[in-house]
Amino acid sequence: MDNKTKIANLFSSLGHPMLLVPAYAIYVTCTQLTGNAVTICIGITLFTSVLLLIYMVRQVRKGAISNLDASVQSERQHRVFLPIIGLLAASYALFFFLNQPQ
Repeated sequence: MDNKTKIANLFSSLGHPMLLVPAYAIYVTCTQLTGNAVTICIGITLFTSVLLLIYMVRQVRKGAISNLDASVQSERQHRVFLPIIGLLAASYALFFFLNQPQ
């Protein structure tokens, strides 16, 4: 693998939504909230992200999806989007029941 390909892979990985979205959520949390709310919000964000990553890696290992990007459209609907919606709903419920952010 040449240097240009390595650099391209690095930028592709850093810009991946599975990394970028949680990082942005944590950034916004740290700039907008204070105290215990920051800790709770970051914890929920990281917990949700790690659960999604574990799920996606397991799906790739089982052969249910071809890669972590889920770039094949037919793989996305039932194997990717529904679990993401479930995790987001669970995260929202945690925020609601913990009365966060405040």
